[in-house]
Amino acid sequence: MLRVRDEIKIRTCNVHHLKRQIHGRKDCTIFIPYSCSKEIERMDFSDYLELKQDLKVRNIKLKVEE
Repeated sequence: MLRVRDEIKIRTCNVHHLKRQIHGRKDCTIFIPYSCSKEIERMDFSDYLELKQDLKVRNIKLKVEE
């Protein structure tokens, strides 16, 4: 029988805070403001790839708050 995991919702305000929230967490959704998503778009490509890899390894999803 498949179990549905409880979704843990975490909020963050900028990229620096996002990076701190990622460590020690897995299998969760982190809600980011629109300004943070724009900040991610402006990151250096190598930093962006590192962030994406960290998210993928920890099974963390980002959602932009409306």
